[in-house]
Amino acid sequence: MSSHDLHSQYYSLIKDVFNKSDMNTVSVADVRNQLTEKTNEPFRQNRREINALIKKVYLEYQQKESLVVNTTASKVVTDKKSKVDQKKVMKATKKVTTEDKPKKTRVWPLVRLSPPLSDIVGTTSCARPHIVKKLWEYVREHNLQLPEHKATLKCDEKLKELCGGLETVSSFGINKHIQQFIHKIPEEELAKLQPMEE
Repeated sequence: MSSHDLHSQYYSLIKDVFNKSDMNTVSVADVRNQLTEKTNEPFRQNRREINALIKKVYLEYQQKESLVVNTTASKVVTDKKSKVDQKKVMKATKKVTTEDKPKKTRVWPLVRLSPPLSDIVGTTSCARPHIVKKLWEYVREHNLQLPEHKATLKCDEKLKELCGGLETVSSFGINKHIQQFIHKIPEEELAKLQPMEE
């Protein structure tokens, strides 16, 4: 089966899996296993191709999240802007928001971060989605994605400390490295803090 056939057959299923997954802990194997459950396809023959497609969809998902934030910020148009500029902004907003379903709000408990993760994120406590968002902002700000394979990150000094001295790490693999720097806040202390909504 060609990569184009795989893309057309499994792309929407992979997106659906990502939409229902915790992006902090999801892995290529998790997504592939869920695909196997949905399709009864073991993916023995084309495992590399399906893994590459999963990574591609993951990057698109991350870039879409970044684009939504940027588009929302540029959505505010002043009265001095022309109608043409307003139409361009509205078209960009429509392209990003593909679904008109109301977004479900989930309350995420705060967690405590220890260095070096707290140094990268810029805070010592926050919700898990905020950790991923700030980590990706750091990666993009410091241009740490390999140009030829954006799913692989080259580690600067802070990321090396976070990832146990590795020179490169996959965008999926970084999730397992950050877990050791995330600590649950005790219930009595958590009750005093305000939960964050995603």
